[in-house]
Amino acid sequence: MIELCGAQHFEDTDIRHSAMEAATSLAAGLADDFCKVEGQPLLEQLIGMNVEWMLEVEEDVDAWTAQADADDDDELDGEQVEIGEENLDQLAERCAE
Repeated sequence: MIELCGAQHFEDTDIRHSAMEAATSLAAGLADDFCKVEGQPLLEQLIGMNVEWMLEVEEDVDAWTAQADADDDDELDGEQVEIGEENLDQLAERCAE
């Protein structure tokens, strides 16, 4: 799943989204194990992947500028940022318990 989450060569981003969702759900379901010292490297890797995913931006400057000019700030973030935020929130909630 980790490799699927990071694979940017897929034309369909839903594959990456599904892999990230599955990895996050797995980690949240196993929060007792992931939040222990032994499991923290795996948790850190998953968090890092989410952050990297959220940092991917539109590489076409004209397309990015057009989105900014549309005055829709939420649209600038895009679906990946929203998904990454939801994943990080889910992990934070489970690890805080």
